[in-house]
Amino acid sequence: MSNNFGFEKDQCEDEKNFDPGSSDADGEYKLVLVVRNDLKMAQGKVAAQCSHATLACFQKACERIPNAVDSWFFGGQAKVVCKCDSDDDLEQLRRQAKFKGLTTCLIRDAGRTRIDNGCKTVLGIGPGMYDHLHD
Repeated sequence: MSNNFGFEKDQCEDEKNFDPGSSDADGEYKLVLVVRNDLKMAQGKVAAQCSHATLACFQKACERIPNAVDSWFFGGQAKVVCKCDSDDDLEQLRRQAKFKGLTTCLIRDAGRTRIDNGCKTVLGIGPGMYDHLHD
């Protein structure tokens, strides 16, 4: 099944069909990218992992919350990049975001360079209303 952007349906696990931005269509939408700082990834590696997370969140959100994706996509695709200090911190943030009904995608490295295969590198959250992402 494709969506307005021509991407095929993402194979990520299903989540609640909840649009965290539906209450305020005029608000600002953002995508949050949380990078594990303890891995000491090179800048290029961080950029690649953040790109994977952005695309994965976008594809997943197209199916779950197409109106929010439209607002984010046509509103400039704002992103906020943050860091966390450990795998445990990343998992805690993922659980909190999922509890709020936000779209999440956890990126694991393929292990072709200095990072171990399957290591969690970046968490993508959103896109969603800025206020809901930063509560």
